[in-house]
Amino acid sequence: MRRNAELERIRHPRERRVLLLSALANAGIVAGVIATLVLAPDWLAAHHRIQQLAERVRTVAIVAVLILPAVTFLRRSRLALVRENSVRLGRDQVPEIFSILERQCSALGITDPPELHVSKEATSELSNAMSFVDGRQAIVLRVDIFAGLECIEGRSDAIAFVLGYELGRLRLSHASWWQDLYLGYLKRIPVLRLPLLTVETLSRDRHAALLAPDGIRGLILQASGGELLPHVSVGAYVRQVMQGASRWSRLAALARHGPHVSSRVRALYRGGFFHLDRDLARLEQPAAIVH
Repeated sequence: MRRNAELERIRHPRERRVLLLSALANAGIVAGVIATLVLAPDWLAAHHRIQQLAERVRTVAIVAVLILPAVTFLRRSRLALVRENSVRLGRDQVPEIFSILERQCSALGITDPPELHVSKEATSELSNAMSFVDGRQAIVLRVDIFAGLECIEGRSDAIAFVLGYELGRLRLSHASWWQDLYLGYLKRIPVLRLPLLTVETLSRDRHAALLAPDGIRGLILQASGGELLPHVSVGAYVRQVMQGASRWSRLAALARHGPHVSSRVRALYRGGFFHLDRDLARLEQPAAIVH
């Protein structure tokens, strides 16, 4: 019970409401397409491209219902893809990284850490996570995280934030099978997907910040990339970001898969998950020597 209360404190205050509205919108999209196919075939016949799109959505909707019993199988095939195209980390394989995950899991009371993989091809994102009906879980880190890195210890703070973010994805059920099922269409539509992806990202950031309170470079990594990260003045970046967003920032976010990196940084500092004065005092030095 206490652990559930902790997760609800971490979760963005608007996430539950946005999740419900998104699920309803996803169902409405499917229902609207099917209704148009049934009730307005003549109108569709006059709009060939719309008819093709509607037929495709209807087919996918029917298939989704039919393959519901096979969801576990399909997600397991995704895990197999990761395993076959990654290096699995552990106590005997790059233990410097795996030990960070073990410490975080221990702090959360998790006795069986998720599988941890590093891959060049198995994910298009900087990091990702997946969970399965039987309780099995896995985290995948893209090799870009380690670009320009000479030793793991030189980026352990950023790696800790990324791992905490993915543990948040798992613990907050953002990687669950039912999200794929009930939100699959919405997450593929620009603009409509943004509210849900935004609040879920901010929730995972909060989870990461509690596990890695000095992990600001884990966010900067997503803005600068690994090669440049050792040379970025973190203090200067934070001061710049905290000046606020431009008037066009919301418009620029519409085509993205989530909030701007700068918006995520501001949200953590303003929410008290990162501590601005302490970080600025700690970071007012070249980033190359801040680890």
